[in-house]
Amino acid sequence: MVATLLRDQHLDRYYDLAAGQVTAVGPTTATRSRQWLQPLIERAEASGPLCSMQLDVQGIHCAACVWLMNETFRRSNHGGSVTVNPGLGRVSLRWEKGSFNVDAWVAQIEQFGYLFGAPRKEAGTESQALTVRLGICTALTINVMLFSFSTYFGLTSADSEVFTLFERLSFLFSTLTVIVGGWPFFRSAFRSLQSKVLHLDLPIALGIALVYGVTVVQVAQGTHSLTYLDTLNTFITLMLVGRWLQQRLVSRNRRLLLADTGIESFVVRRLEGGTASVVPATTIKCGETLLIAHGELLPVDAVLLDETAMISTDWISGESAPLHVTSAQTLRAGSFNAGRGAIRVTAMTDFADSDLVSLLRQVPRPTEAAQVNSFWDTLARRWVAGVLVIAATGFLLWIHDGLPRAVEVAVSLLVVTCPCAIGVALPLAHELSLARMRRAGFFVRTDSLMDRILKIRHLVFDKTGTLTLGQLQLTDATELANLSRDERAVLWNLA
Repeated sequence: MVATLLRDQHLDRYYDLAAGQVTAVGPTTATRSRQWLQPLIERAEASGPLCSMQLDVQGIHCAACVWLMNETFRRSNHGGSVTVNPGLGRVSLRWEKGSFNVDAWVAQIEQFGYLFGAPRKEAGTESQALTVRLGICTALTINVMLFSFSTYFGLTSADSEVFTLFERLSFLFSTLTVIVGGWPFFRSAFRSLQSKVLHLDLPIALGIALVYGVTVVQVAQGTHSLTYLDTLNTFITLMLVGRWLQQRLVSRNRRLLLADTGIESFVVRRLEGGTASVVPATTIKCGETLLIAHGELLPVDAVLLDETAMISTDWISGESAPLHVTSAQTLRAGSFNAGRGAIRVTAMTDFADSDLVSLLRQVPRPTEAAQVNSFWDTLARRWVAGVLVIAATGFLLWIHDGLPRAVEVAVSLLVVTCPCAIGVALPLAHELSLARMRRAGFFVRTDSLMDRILKIRHLVFDKTGTLTLGQLQLTDATELANLSRDERAVLWNLA
């Protein structure tokens, strides 16, 4: 389908730019609602003749994607501009009022497998700060390694001026590396000790402090060595690379999860003077009249104004059959309009007091959270305690060979047992699992589900509606062949 669209709209250059990086498109967006887009368009066009808007986008993976969005925008609008940020997954639009149909353009792009949403992504200041730290430490480490190479290739204390200069520069650069690159690990280790918890960053911080401390002592005693500084800088930089990869993988995965389960972008139609306007659901007040279209969610408890309506509460109660309600009856927040047309209701509460808010924003109880986190806390505590004991044992066993040798053994043990893989794998696996469950139609109400589900041994269903589908399905199509022509005609009319 996407290939046909590209050919029909003469966008074949997409494949040239993709250079073999074309990936599978996402699920079809033909029935995806863009109700959230209307308030953003109205707000942009109300600002003046020159309109601007930012949208989050999922699915950008190469230069061809950027070119496709720029080219389709150029063909749809004259005089405006579009800026695509593939790193953050954001599109910035500028156009003259009345010259560009934003909704049509978004619908066109979504046909190619991309997904748009309201701008809620952030660049991530913590990730940016870590990138800066990594860049500084990499530059400092490269210089210290160059100074160390000069020593390995024959530079000695006999070359007093050059040797002393290189030694002082190495110590200065290493100090900066410890301050800039070691800070995230020192801060995490200090906070864990304050909370009386053995954190996984504690062995890393201890290894950095040991190597730097021994180097300071050697400099103070006049026994100079650039080897420890070389090792120190490399170790800190590699630890930062691991932490940076962890944050990058997790943040990249979150950028792909455009469909948010929150309520910040939830919008409804409010009736004022016979005119329906799309507004954020968070602005709904008690007594206001709402228009709920077919298949839309009721944001608050409300009273039906029309004569009759069909309401579905299957995702709340498990009952698959829609309920038939009449005028003046109360409709529950979280119900869906299952009728053929729109219905009018009067809000009974503000959105802030709606049961829907507490349902979507439910947080695990303290006792539940404590039980869930106990496994990972126990793992981290035992891991760190074991590493510290092993490092201390190595230090004591090699102390007879001198303090430098004992420190080298202890630091080596701390480095080898660094749990960087655990730090990357656990959050990434958790995010991917929740994303796959959302795509499969499961609504995860608490973050602790993935840990608690391991203890489930029996499932108990309380009603038949939980196990049945909301519509009839033909179980054996061969039975149709045995029907007569008249019987088939009657069956067709019934269906």
